[in-house]
Amino acid sequence: MIEKIHIFDDIIDKKEQNKIEEELLGRHFSWFFLDDVSKIKNDKQQRHAFSHYFIENGKINSDKLDIIKNIPINACSKIKFQIKGISMVRSFLQLPLSNNLLTKELDTPHVDSYEEHLVVLYYVSDSDGDTVIFKNEFKKNSQIEEQKFIELKRISPKKGRVVLFNGKLYHTANQPQKKVRTIVNFNLL
Repeated sequence: MIEKIHIFDDIIDKKEQNKIEEELLGRHFSWFFLDDVSKIKNDKQQRHAFSHYFIENGKINSDKLDIIKNIPINACSKIKFQIKGISMVRSFLQLPLSNNLLTKELDTPHVDSYEEHLVVLYYVSDSDGDTVIFKNEFKKNSQIEEQKFIELKRISPKKGRVVLFNGKLYHTANQPQKKVRTIVNFNLL
């Protein structure tokens, strides 16, 4: 698995970037409500969002997968990562929250999966709501509440930008305050 965090702008050409943005933010794309964007059953935080699963548990779940297929191919070729499988591909749409104390706190740190994987995170449009990656790695018997999280890298959402990192690293985001934050998250094996 990779050890470094990689960031590439314009991972796909502008025409593809625009097509993805128009599709995901268009009137006919299927979004599904989440009580909390970073954790199921999070009674403490409850930062509502919407999701769309392109692939779930290794099975295709969406007829829109074709429009995003070049993102992981282009990104992984830049770091010479051989894709052996795809466990999950999902998109999240977060609406801006008003400027209050809730938006100053980070969302709950999490890992997408407990299996070894590469995260490829693609930003659909320019937004606020930085992604934060921590030095902390998931360990089988450790509790999230017991950890003191140490920030490793902060990345601002920019249309066409992609971030690649080891899926064992805890990560999260700030809630957007000004614009809709939309990402596509690939978990690759």
